[in-house]
Amino acid sequence: MLGDIVIMVYSNRNVNGNVYTNRIFSPASPKIGGMDFYGRVRQLVKRKKYPSLQEFILSIGLNQDSYYSLKKAGNLPRADDAIRIAQALETTVEYLVIGNDPKPLTADQTFDEILFLIEKFHKISGRSTQRRKL
Repeated sequence: MLGDIVIMVYSNRNVNGNVYTNRIFSPASPKIGGMDFYGRVRQLVKRKKYPSLQEFILSIGLNQDSYYSLKKAGNLPRADDAIRIAQALETTVEYLVIGNDPKPLTADQTFDEILFLIEKFHKISGRSTQRRKL
């Protein structure tokens, strides 16, 4: 068992063409710095000038009741829903979850980050790391 932190690696390209790599997704601590995931979503929805949070939720295909139930319980949405929210708001899941502004990475840096995390996982799990050329 590696603990309660779920490591999620994916890349997202913003409208300027910068690649962002999101690395850590920790459901155990959704409130950091006085504002939680849902507060950051609400803030970005206002900045993007959506008529309301409810209309934003519906516009990206989320179930409104599920969203508010998760919020009330203090839980984060599923990873795929968090990604959908982040993409619609032109930000990253890392920002929504922990409030860190993303750092743009090149494609090579993203690839190196993924390899680093895979090798770290293999060391922790005791599995051997095999490299393949693409």
